[in-house]
Amino acid sequence: MAPRSPVVVVLGHVDHGKTTLLDTIRKTNVAGRESGGITQHVGAYVVERGGKTITFLDTPGHEAFSAMRSRGAQVADVAILVVAVDDGVKPQTKEAIEAIRSSHIPFVVAMNKIDKGNADIERTKNGLTEAGVLLEGWGGDTPNVEISAKAGSGVDELLELVLLVAEVAELGADPTGMAEGAVIEAHRDSRRGPVATLLVKEGTLRRGDAIVAGSVFGRAKAIEDFAGKNAEALGPSMPAVVLGFNEVPAVGDAFSVFPDDAMAAEKAQSEAKRRAREQVIAEGSPEGEFSLIVKADVMGSLEAVMGELGKFRNSFIAIRVAAADTGDITENEVKQAAAIGAIVVGFRVKAPRAIQQLAERTGVSVVTFPVIYEMLDFLRKAIEERMPRKIIREDMGVLQLLATFRSDPPRQVIGGRITKGLARKGLRFELERNNAVVGSGELLEVQMNKIVVDEVPQGNECGTLVKFRAGGPAKEGDTLRLFTERIEQQKLG
Repeated sequence: MAPRSPVVVVLGHVDHGKTTLLDTIRKTNVAGRESGGITQHVGAYVVERGGKTITFLDTPGHEAFSAMRSRGAQVADVAILVVAVDDGVKPQTKEAIEAIRSSHIPFVVAMNKIDKGNADIERTKNGLTEAGVLLEGWGGDTPNVEISAKAGSGVDELLELVLLVAEVAELGADPTGMAEGAVIEAHRDSRRGPVATLLVKEGTLRRGDAIVAGSVFGRAKAIEDFAGKNAEALGPSMPAVVLGFNEVPAVGDAFSVFPDDAMAAEKAQSEAKRRAREQVIAEGSPEGEFSLIVKADVMGSLEAVMGELGKFRNSFIAIRVAAADTGDITENEVKQAAAIGAIVVGFRVKAPRAIQQLAERTGVSVVTFPVIYEMLDFLRKAIEERMPRKIIREDMGVLQLLATFRSDPPRQVIGGRITKGLARKGLRFELERNNAVVGSGELLEVQMNKIVVDEVPQGNECGTLVKFRAGGPAKEGDTLRLFTERIEQQKLG
């Protein structure tokens, strides 16, 4: 086992400077930049620092990173979490943190945009603490550094920190064996055919190797390094652009080298058959999963059902078809459904009495239909029931505060003018101050001329008793934006 260079992924909110940081690192530290630099997007590049190298993954974001991991490809060794100190911790920051945690790799926090006039490092650190990231010096052990990716300040310290974290992790690989790793970029070139960037994690990839990536195979008729230079072989932690696959492999698929073409083809065909048995119908990053086993009387019926299921594609629930076949429902299918939490649906097939009894004992739902539209209506409703509810907000009015009276937190009596819409008991509100939301709550009572009324229309002054759920108390000059919320069941398109 020999030491190997770290593979690093950069994650964070969309506008917090990931791309700028990667560009800055690439322009100032890329290994071998005298050869003309990088002329194509290959998904990774190698930088040199103090005689050591670091491989950076140039991925679109945490979604792609998570997708790679879900396919079994543990591509990165260290993550850099970029957080802009003028904006703080945002929803995508939290998603990136979760992606890093799920991968079980160490990470470094790069607090970016320290040169901005509205930079607030303390607020950012507080936000990270609330998100469960405890920084060094703030009660935790997560390394962090303040940088300006645009100006380049702090970037050298960031790279040193990454190398230190990697050294502690004691990364190693055997460069003598056959190569293994993951596909990090792939496309079809009009001139060269299928082209894939492979990240080598073990062994050494050589020109002429028989490679399997998922259900795709081929012989490496040409290998290029990240800068586009021809290479005979590339070792651990190195990205390799490979030509020679029979099809374009999927990004995130693991790859392995086999002794000969026959073994490689057999492995690829076996994987293709396995994937045909398990299909996932989804888009985006689904929040949940609906698993089912589909049976039909003949192959034409099965293809029709699968085609209709594809129309249920949505971004909330992934529809996982664990098995699809023809013939009556069997004991093995009920047992499989019980093991994975799936339902079994059949079109123009039977579920014998013994199968129904087994389903009842194991808690599996087995349903058969004589008409395809009845089956699809059933599945549509079952999927929609699992979809997250949608909160619908309706703006009702604006109350401009003119005076504040008694305050007994979380309750407060305030007075103001309705400048838009109306005020009514039970309405929700957001408290605004200097164009920022600083609190929220509910109207418990409204009055006109010291008389309790149902509602107060636009243009009138009123007094109201409010209860804060967050923030407060209100001050003169504040604005209350009044609204209602209702919850609706989302529907498939």
